[in-house]
Amino acid sequence: MSKRFALLWCSEEERFDYREEMVNAFKTENSDWEVISAFTDLNKIIDNYDGFVISGSEYSVNADKEKFSGLFEFIRAVHKKEKPIVGICGGCQSLAVALGGEVGLNPSREFRFGTDELTFQNGLNKHVGTSEERVRLIESHGECVIRRPLGSTLLARSDSTAVEIFAVGPYAVGIQGHPEISKKTLEQDFLRVHLEDGNLQEDEVRRFHAELSGYQPPQAIRQLVKATLHKQINFQNLVGDV
Repeated sequence: MSKRFALLWCSEEERFDYREEMVNAFKTENSDWEVISAFTDLNKIIDNYDGFVISGSEYSVNADKEKFSGLFEFIRAVHKKEKPIVGICGGCQSLAVALGGEVGLNPSREFRFGTDELTFQNGLNKHVGTSEERVRLIESHGECVIRRPLGSTLLARSDSTAVEIFAVGPYAVGIQGHPEISKKTLEQDFLRVHLEDGNLQEDEVRRFHAELSGYQPPQAIRQLVKATLHKQINFQNLVGDV
């Protein structure tokens, strides 16, 4: 029997759209997906779906907190019902803030755009069925989680971002990076928009391409998302730390 999932889209960016790519990254044969704006009334949809993924955003959960207020309320309601919910990039930050964590500027005070090496914590690699202890993941953010929700479990870190992946409760996961994005989308769309917006300077493009050389989306992180949505991992079985 197919499960129903919703991608909560947190962007109003008109210069490009990768919703279909995001759904395809996490879709399985036994799943049906719909895309819903995260900035609409979400209260009535909780019981219509088996789980949710929250996308990234051009908005800030701090500077644009009022815009995210409905999403924060929705996250708390989903979490209370112990339904699976996965936050990606801005979605990760929304998850953290809604459940009592804190988001702030990157420690470097600079926009992070490129790939970082993630080191798995608390045996995450074993839970997603891989022997890898480290993977490369795309980063595209000016802010990050600086304090995790109380009782959450750290699942991955990197040199640039102390909280790359965390879990709270049985089926809620935040992922700061972008496991859903292909190298092509990053080079053609993200790079162009970040240059237009001044998040990246022309003299940094060579560094960006060097970091991206040979990059492939990490299947271990995509499997983590799928396993969470299908309740194949219960994160309360891991040891939480604060």
